[in-house]
Amino acid sequence: MAEKGKVYRGQELIADVEYDVFERSSGAFKVAQLRINPPIGVSVERLTLLMSDGRKWNFYAAGEGDYRVTGDPY
Repeated sequence: MAEKGKVYRGQELIADVEYDVFERSSGAFKVAQLRINPPIGVSVERLTLLMSDGRKWNFYAAGEGDYRVTGDPY
């Protein structure tokens, strides 16, 4: 189920979004995938998702619809 959040570039609010986070295990590694709706039309940039529970998660937008998370939520 999608949750509501906000995407920031530094201190600048980029968009109000709905998001889903999917975690998969790949052998010994845990991989997280982020789905954001509507897609954020930016080139390769480091952005931050402010999640509905108040945690933040940094990610890279590597083209429309392709989001690569870094680290864990904080």
